[in-house]
Amino acid sequence: MCEIERVTNNLKKYYSSGKVDDTIAIMSMWERIELAIADLDEEDKVRLAEVTQNALYRQFEGFDMNNDFTHYRIAKKFIEKTGLYNQFQNRLNSHCQLSLPRYLLMLNVYNVDPDDLDYERIVTILNA
Repeated sequence: MCEIERVTNNLKKYYSSGKVDDTIAIMSMWERIELAIADLDEEDKVRLAEVTQNALYRQFEGFDMNNDFTHYRIAKKFIEKTGLYNQFQNRLNSHCQLSLPRYLLMLNVYNVDPDDLDYERIVTILNA
């Protein structure tokens, strides 16, 4: 069993499987989105900022510690134990109770075709 599986299985002893799986999937989705945005050419980055200006999030903002403490705790432990998603370490607390519901909507759109993250798909996901 690899370290990631061990950590994931251990977290599932303390938290529901669904919450653990959702938390990891959300961080994975955001990592891919942020990398895809970074790879866009400058023109598309400017267009993206314009067409997603009403989107709640354009980068991972974490989970609200007051309303989504379980997801926050899972994310924190997963990052600490695996070293994955370290780029999110300092932005785990969103201070916004809308973060989890929005991430779950985005995840549903993302999961339709997670391998396709061109400009149009990124816009669709961010505006979910």
